[in-house]
Order: sequence, then C-alpha cells, then structure tokens
Amino acid sequence: MSLRWKIILLVCLVTLPMMMGCASRKPLEPDPEPVLEEEEESGLRLIAVLPVDNRSGDELASEIVRNEIRQQLYFKGYPAIPIVFIDEKLSELVGGGAPEDALSLPPQKVGAALGVDALLYTTLTKWGTSKRFLFASTDVSVSFVLKCAKTGEILWEESSREKDRHMAITGNRAKEKAKIHCDEALRVVMNEVMETFPDGPGAVGSGGKQEELTWYHWYQRFLRWW
Repeated sequence: MSLRWKIILLVCLVTLPMMMGCASRKPLEPDPEPVLEEEEESGLRLIAVLPVDNRSGDELASEIVRNEIRQQLYFKGYPAIPIVFIDEKLSELVGGGAPEDALSLPPQKVGAALGVDALLYTTLTKWGTSKRFLFASTDVSVSFVLKCAKTGEILWEESSREKDRHMAITGNRAKEKAKIHCDEALRVVMNEVMETFPDGPGAVGSGGKQEELTWYHWYQRFLRWW
C-alpha cells in the first residue's frame, strides 16, 4: 500500500468516530427562560381604622376609641394611617357626606378608595356611667371586625366588655371617678382583644420596622398607588 493510501486510511480512522459521536449527540436546546414566581403575600400591612359605629350615646367617645385603636395597631407593628386622610377619602366616596356614611358600603369599594389591605370596623355599644347613692359604675363594651379589602372576607373579630364600680363620699364624686375610669376601661378592653390580633410587619421579633406615616407621606403614597 502506497504512502498516500496509508494517510487517507489514517484520516478516516480518526475522523469517523468523531462524525459518529456528533451524529448521536442531541442538538443543543436553548435554556428555558426563568419563570418569575408571583410574590407571596406576607400578610396584612396596611389597615384602615374606619369611623366608629357609636351606639353608646356619647358623641365624644368615638374619637377616643378610634385614636386608641390606631395606637394599638401601631404597637402591633402596623403603619399608622392618619385618620384625617381616611375621613377625607371616605367623605369623597359618599359625595361629600359624613365619613360614617361609608360604613354601609362594600369593603371592596372602601378598600380600593383607601389603597389598604384590610378595614377595621368598630362598634361601641356601651360607654358611660350610672349612679346610685354613693356608688357609680363604669361600663365600656366594644366589638371589632377586620375585613379583607379585596374580598370582604372576615379575617378577625373580637368583642369585650369592662365594668367597674366606684364609691365616694358623695354620689357626684363617685360619678366623676367613674367617667375618668372610662378611658382605663377602654385600655383594658383593647389589651384583651389585641391579644388575638395578628402581629404586623413591624412587630417586635418580626424583623420589620414600625412606620408612622404623616398625612403628606400617606397622600403621596396613595397617588403613586393610584
């Protein structure tokens, strides 16, 4: 065999296995695009404290109860949404009427107007004192319902009542003491119901940071959301 044929045979022996390997190999497919998973909801963050449904007959009690609720939510780790912002939006929602008129609207409609995750409804049924001789009693009864702003589903509900009795030298003095104790009774009620309320993103131990939103910052945030 001539040198020429030897070279040709050698080249064939070397290239043939390579050609067979390439033929058996599957063509490279492009890597699939990464699938972006939707961000899971970590829970509630923004809760609007709606006007109090006051059935106690004491007009001043509504503001006291609502401010106490807002403060308690802040301690639970939720951003404090200014009440003035909530009331202005609710008033616009009912055509310039009283913010309380919006309590009868569907939660979805109210939640969309406020841009929040949930709505806290409060009903005050007892707030006041009664006097008998040298004794006076304090009676505070409140119920709460937390509803999802997207579905209207009830997420949490609780109620509590605190009664106390006071004695003084005169009946009027006893009644004055009872009025003072209304605020203390409210705090007792709030502490009791908040034990079952879910912790917010800024609660101690959650790794979050509590956030006190001013009216201006909340309004700017609402505009960006809208």
